[in-house]
Amino acid sequence: METETTTNPLTDQNTATDHVHKAASLDKANQDMIIAKTNRKRFVKALEDGTLPCLPGKNGLADTEPVENIVKGTSYKGITALILKNFSRQNNFTDERFFTMQQLEFVNMKMKLPFAARLRIKKGSHGVNIQYSVNKLDENGSEIKDPVTGKSIKESQTVKLFNIEQLVDPDLLIDYAADQRDARYEYMKEKVKNSGGIWHEPNPDKQKEVLTATTSDPVMYLAQYFEAMDTGRDFKVSKEIADEFKNKTKEYIFEHKEGEEPKKGLNPFRLNMLGAEAAYQYSVTKNDRQAEIRNKYAEEKYNDKLKKFHEKNRKSVSDDYEMSM
Repeated sequence: METETTTNPLTDQNTATDHVHKAASLDKANQDMIIAKTNRKRFVKALEDGTLPCLPGKNGLADTEPVENIVKGTSYKGITALILKNFSRQNNFTDERFFTMQQLEFVNMKMKLPFAARLRIKKGSHGVNIQYSVNKLDENGSEIKDPVTGKSIKESQTVKLFNIEQLVDPDLLIDYAADQRDARYEYMKEKVKNSGGIWHEPNPDKQKEVLTATTSDPVMYLAQYFEAMDTGRDFKVSKEIADEFKNKTKEYIFEHKEGEEPKKGLNPFRLNMLGAEAAYQYSVTKNDRQAEIRNKYAEEKYNDKLKKFHEKNRKSVSDDYEMSM
């Protein structure tokens, strides 16, 4: 006589849920890999063509003009800015302002635009996917920590960005962004004045400073380039350093030198790693420089205080001497 087997519906449901989560994780991993490979392919092509924005042009200067999110009014940094610049160049866009579809919908709602007049993307337009890391959260919205190191666990996120030249009517968004920018400017100006500070108007005639590349090491070269972009300076590069950077960067991304056999199972995230390492090195340099400025300021304040103390002390001694005469 066969024994009838019974199953626990709750167990079956949990198992099914686990399979769904696992499938979703694998699907996301595949998508992340495809995005990384696509960005790497575009990056390497521009590197080989000599059109990568961080490489010098005919004037010996790289392109350090800011790449902006037109809705938020903020600038993109690091490898994200470089990927977006490269995307613009490869599509012959002269404007380097970007937005997401969610932001476009937000502006449509805020401006109360009718359906026919709404901001929309041109048919057939393709955006560029950008990967970034965020702290992983649990169901309650709390950060998940690594049980061994105690550090926050990161997970990758992807956002698709579009250039404003991909809009049917870009002027509509440009006008909206200009109004928002002016409003933010006046708000900050008033805030500084109300707090007793001094508001300094930007000087449109100010000459841009020049940061010169001193290394062809891919990480440090990009760190210097990121610094030039972040601080609004030109980035001057010699032909020798640029050529060495191109070769070394290909070696870094493909993990082998020219003439050697490529590694099996090439890591598609090497470009992401390069960007992260360069951003870290720039942050170290930036922090060191800020610490140096703070120390110099503290030293000047101390010396000034010391000088005043001795002047006061000398006067006090002189007065005591005269009184004793």
